Amino acid sequence: MLASSGPAAEAARTEALTEDGTDLPLLRATPRESVRLRPTTLVVLRESTRETVWRERTVEPGTAFLVMSSYFHRDPAQLPYADTFEPGVWTDGRAEGEPAIVPFSHGPAVCPGRDLVPLTVSFLLRTLLRGGPLNRVDGAPPLRPHGLPVSLNHFDLRFSYENGLFALGPLERCGSQR
Repeated sequence: MLASSGPAAEAARTEALTEDGTDLPLLRATPRESVRLRPTTLVVLRESTRETVWRERTVEPGTAFLVMSSYFHRDPAQLPYADTFEPGVWTDGRAEGEPAIVPFSHGPAVCPGRDLVPLTVSFLLRTLLRGGPLNRVDGAPPLRPHGLPVSLNHFDLRFSYENGLFALGPLERCGSQR
């Protein structure tokens, strides 16, 4: 998404180019926002903790639920930014205020890397973006920052730096010299 156009991507690129410390809030928010838009865990398993009435039926405590994460992460009835790349929702508290958004799960099954992954990815993104502009080279049109498609074959995405020194893709080693 940082190779796309739009104010959010531009702000994150600016942060990468201007900030030298460890405080990279937009770059740290980018993996969270990416996982909200493209969940790595498609179905979240939950167990009810108390009796609940739902659609005129009583659900007993201990009942297992399967939750489709992408349904809640991209629900336009609840989220005005549902189909938009908007990492700012992680820096201004909007995403944390939505209990159904769980990019790194929640509760006892929370991902132990929920803080480490965004931190390390923010450093990786800063390094990549300082290498020059990223461009899509897979023949597909650029991704728009708004109205993103619900599904996307991320295995076919290919990027390269404008200067042609690096190529990134799932079948190539990240950062390999060209």
